Amino acid sequence: MLSRNQFLAAVIVVADGHRYSVRDVIAFEANIMGAVHAGSADTEKEKVLRRTEEIFRVGGYPSSLGQLKAIGRVVSRALKPLRNAVESS
Repeated sequence: MLSRNQFLAAVIVVADGHRYSVRDVIAFEANIMGAVHAGSADTEKEKVLRRTEEIFRVGGYPSSLGQLKAIGRVVSRALKPLRNAVESS
């Protein structure tokens, strides 16, 4: 089992020599792709991830959004025992 920080630090994407963690993908979707704020890709690492959005699809979605959906599924499964405990009490 991973701690929250270990999970967020797990590398899930490697593109053009850059390694992207769960935290990086969440922050990219939230702050650049517009899930929270629509911003611009300023760093080289952000620009590379932005370019992958234009090239790759995951499950029919732009790559980082597809990754974000997968992250959500992992978190949902990890929390299932807690949910079951709360519902049964």
